[in-house]
Amino acid sequence: MLCRIPARHKLRLMIPLITPEYKHGACRLACFSVLLLAGMELLAVTADFTGVVIAVADGDTVTIRTDGRKVRVRLNEIDAPERAQEWGNHSRKALTDLVLHHRVQVRVAGVDDYGRTLGRLYLNSTVTGQDIDINTEMV
Repeated sequence: MLCRIPARHKLRLMIPLITPEYKHGACRLACFSVLLLAGMELLAVTADFTGVVIAVADGDTVTIRTDGRKVRVRLNEIDAPERAQEWGNHSRKALTDLVLHHRVQVRVAGVDDYGRTLGRLYLNSTVTGQDIDINTEMV
């Protein structure tokens, strides 16, 4: 699955391509390698994955550890108040109570302008055996 690269990343990636040194083969190879690695990283966060929630930033953003790396995930299709806003701490606490230190499945919808993965979180309930849609629970 392909994703859109945010505009600020395009500018950083295009700078080496317009420098005079780009004419040299070694520079072209280095620039191509950077672009390839950047693309692989972006593609890696566009595939569904599972991991453990290790931090909750606010009512709609969590950090998940998966395969030895940390991925910031913003819950797709909801907008929770920030911590400094009214009800922000309540929203953060509700999400914390649901997912912190639990293994979740993330169904990725894309990447936002800040480089966070957009996704829908699912938590397997030990009581019912059914997956709980965390995004729906937070509405």
